[in-house]
Amino acid sequence: MLNKKLISSFVFLLLGFSVVAKSKKVWIELADESYAKRDYANAAIYYSKVLDDTTVLRSYVLPYEPQLVNLKLKTLFKVPELQVTKRKDSTNLVKEDLIQSSKYDFILYRLAQSYRLNFDYSHAADQYKICVDRKVYLDAGYYYGLALMNQKKYAEALKAFDSYVMEKAGSDSLISIAAKKEVWCYFALDTLVPVKAKLRLKDSLVFNRGTSNFATMYYLSDQKVIFTSSRRGGVVADPEKQDSRYFCDLYYSDLEDTIWQRPVNFGRPVNTSLHEGSGVFTPDEVMLFTRWSDNNRYEAFIYMARTTGGKFYEAMKLGANINLPGY
Repeated sequence: MLNKKLISSFVFLLLGFSVVAKSKKVWIELADESYAKRDYANAAIYYSKVLDDTTVLRSYVLPYEPQLVNLKLKTLFKVPELQVTKRKDSTNLVKEDLIQSSKYDFILYRLAQSYRLNFDYSHAADQYKICVDRKVYLDAGYYYGLALMNQKKYAEALKAFDSYVMEKAGSDSLISIAAKKEVWCYFALDTLVPVKAKLRLKDSLVFNRGTSNFATMYYLSDQKVIFTSSRRGGVVADPEKQDSRYFCDLYYSDLEDTIWQRPVNFGRPVNTSLHEGSGVFTPDEVMLFTRWSDNNRYEAFIYMARTTGGKFYEAMKLGANINLPGY
């Protein structure tokens, strides 16, 4: 009778191992498929199931000591436990060579990537930290810093980026980017300190007039500004059909004796019956600005207008390497 019970327990134990092994293999397949489809939310769920050794116990109730069915991932993939090989060198120091589960690390890294690409930076940081500690995926250090930075943990992110840059073991391109992000972290830490500022609305005669006013920039000096405005007197093709109060044009104003003077419309060929705005001048007096139409509000292009003696040439739309249609 006792032998029958032992045999039954052994059979259920084997069945339990089989169920868990098959479940985890299915989860891996589903996770890889979701990841390939950029369905990172589901990919994270399936990868986490694979790494969670207790997940199966929430789905199946097995008799006869169910805790024994808790199959470890390394057993599933038939990867041996960490093997330690000891040898003595010339100085009689003992060194250890660890053989780790490459499959386990791959899934761990994929889980971290899935969290990050799904903008779940908190869980991503936790998984990347494990990857960093295991020192298998060398670029994990960069993404660990990135995940911390996106949580506004700038001090911790700074340490992560610094470690990644100092080790010089990751991708050259990411090491370069990580060095720049260290600067961003310093800047973010500085801006966390409150700075008092006094705000005052500019007058309604020069700047805040009409239906819309924005994008103010200095125009070659601090005595002159360029800005965008929709107001009466703007450039239109047909005054009977178009109302300049609803079309953006570029204007400039000079500062004389601490008073901003009446704004001047740049006129043609800069301003047209379309919308123009967000202008800026280069030191050699070349103006860059945007132009868009009401026919397609999702599309705007950047133009360049050269000047000679204060007069503008016809504006030229920049090439396709700058202006991507549909944006």
